[in-house]
Amino acid sequence: MRFPYLTTRKGSRNWYFKRPVPAALQDAFGGKKQIWISLRTPDKAEAMQIYYSVADDVECQLEAARLGSPTGTEYNIAKRARLKRYQAAKNDAFAYAAETG
Repeated sequence: MRFPYLTTRKGSRNWYFKRPVPAALQDAFGGKKQIWISLRTPDKAEAMQIYYSVADDVECQLEAARLGSPTGTEYNIAKRARLKRYQAAKNDAFAYAAETG
């Protein structure tokens, strides 16, 4: 598994999720060029378990911003779309595993 946005921050023992905000979406995020979210743990293994949940939420916010707003209805639409894609991929993986046994 890859964790491209997992990092530490100077002066803190905790791990963070750090993701650049695309230039076209920075206005929707108050001009921020990066999103920093504390994973609230100094344990890297625990941070890696939390990482994908946080990454999914941030990606939904970015996708919602592309649709018009990083919160509210657009966020819910993006979240549901990501969940459907995830479930479809999971079902495909199970079907493949069943076929190849």
